[in-house]
Amino acid sequence: MQFAAGYLTDPDLVGLLRRCASVLDEHPTRCIILKESVTSSPEQAFYLDREDNNVIRGREYFRALIGLAGLDVALEVDQKPWPAGLYPLVAFLCVPKGTA
Repeated sequence: MQFAAGYLTDPDLVGLLRRCASVLDEHPTRCIILKESVTSSPEQAFYLDREDNNVIRGREYFRALIGLAGLDVALEVDQKPWPAGLYPLVAFLCVPKGTA
């Protein structure tokens, strides 16, 4: 998934991840990749972008929501190179809890 989470509420994102996770046993790669912009500061849990009407969440916030969906973050990769002045772009590799 790429650039979709910002347009979902927290409960909707957790629900979507749970539904995706429910079919991982049937898929040979057994992972979900969530690629999203994150806040620049670890202290900032989220930022509401009123121009684009989306939410930019912090890394820890994403990890918590991913955990609520029954998943672990097995790998986290920052997009490089990335233009200065834009929120960082991160790919979270999510796997069923206990398989990381």
